[in-house]
Amino acid sequence: MIITTNAGARLNKYLQSFLAAMLTLTGTAALGLTLGWFLGGISVNFRF
Repeated sequence: MIITTNAGARLNKYLQSFLAAMLTLTGTAALGLTLGWFLGGISVNFRF
């Protein structure tokens, strides 16, 4: 019972840190893409 609880606590801690890392990386990537889009002056024209 104690082993299962410890494993569950470790897994929960790992998942929380993993999600925090993914959110940080996603936010950084979005910021970089937005900044590059504005500084690069890329205009997107949707003409069909």
